[in-house]
Amino acid sequence: MSRRNIPELFSRRLVPVAGLVISSCIAAVAAPSVGRAIETVTSSTMSQDLPCSLDLRLYDAREVTRLVFAVDFFTNATCESAIPGVTITFEHFPRPSLIATGFPEAFRGPATLATCTAEIPHFECPPELGEVFTFVYEAEGPGGELKDLPAICPERLDCSEWPCEPEGPFVADRCGDSDDNGLIVAKDALLALRAAVGLQQCAVTLCDVDGSGGITATDARSILAYAVGLTIVLDCPPPCTINPP
Repeated sequence: MSRRNIPELFSRRLVPVAGLVISSCIAAVAAPSVGRAIETVTSSTMSQDLPCSLDLRLYDAREVTRLVFAVDFFTNATCESAIPGVTITFEHFPRPSLIATGFPEAFRGPATLATCTAEIPHFECPPELGEVFTFVYEAEGPGGELKDLPAICPERLDCSEWPCEPEGPFVADRCGDSDDNGLIVAKDALLALRAAVGLQQCAVTLCDVDGSGGITATDARSILAYAVGLTIVLDCPPPCTINPP
């Protein structure tokens, strides 16, 4: 399933909820066909988490000495602070959180708080900056008193180690398999034809076998030719290049 189809769990606005600030602040590569019975092939990265790094910007941290926060996608991140004296550690309990301590006296920001690196479970494409959210749970002053919660904003996201340039980390031969059952047969051509005339739906990653951007009778004819053993190149668009609905 594409990460772009995963329901958004959090608001994109700065929302204080019972002392919690949720702050977001102001692809598959279609491999050549390998046979009529599809053998799905995956890249060596498919069973691995893949690294991304993220810069976090801190705003309005007035006389804060300790911050408790979390970052979506970066729950188990390793973070190094860019602020002299500040260290950031990870705690599992009572909830997975990053703890920043050692702020200079009278520090208030803005400043780059940290660069965090995490092994992120991958979907078809890496996360984008606008999909990374921060959650500020606590802010303490010099005497342990609670302070107003500052904003921590994702500033730069680097997932360049993901093999998603431009098409995605997965290598899977599914193009032409209209019902996505691992086989390309005459039925798949019929399903593609029905999709072409609007009688049913089929993902363009499965049915747009000429990569034209839409599903037509030509796609159905090509799938049928492939199913009966003719030499046909099926070339569906990879998911990372498709705009979300």
